[in-house]
Amino acid sequence: MPELTYLTATLTLLRERWRESRDGGDRGSVTLEQVAIAAGLLAIAIAAVAVIGRVVVKYTGKLN
Repeated sequence: MPELTYLTATLTLLRERWRESRDGGDRGSVTLEQVAIAAGLLAIAIAAVAVIGRVVVKYTGKLN
């Protein structure tokens, strides 16, 4: 049964790749850190735009 041999080899390869990725240690933590920092900065930027927008609408209403 060549299909069974092929399946066994494929599953063995996938299992080894999974073990390597799981035991990688801190690989990817820098990327996760950068994503968290970028998300925080994005939230601050959105808040700043919202505040500026409110101030502009408030003062343009006083022009009339």
